Amino acid sequence: MLDYAGRVDVSAKPHQQSLTKPPTAGLRDWRGEMAPEDVRAFEAVAGDLLRELGYEATSGPTLSGRLRRCSYAARVSAWRAASYALRRSPAWKRRHPPLA
Repeated sequence: MLDYAGRVDVSAKPHQQSLTKPPTAGLRDWRGEMAPEDVRAFEAVAGDLLRELGYEATSGPTLSGRLRRCSYAARVSAWRAASYALRRSPAWKRRHPPLA
């Protein structure tokens, strides 16, 4: 992490010269580069996590943001459960025999 700036190759990315600089306050600041409505939408969903990690948030989390985050977490859990069940099914084992 400390040697990050010295190891970044931006020869193929001349428009991203700021990547060669070490992490600096205000550089690559999403609050300044995002549209205000996008910042509000992001903080509506991730406001609690931002505060928990020590970041400041300009607006508080909203009920709809919390519901969206819970919905996402539920969908991820369902996807993982379905994937887990599929990998243990006879159909999967038939197409993917164990390596000897």
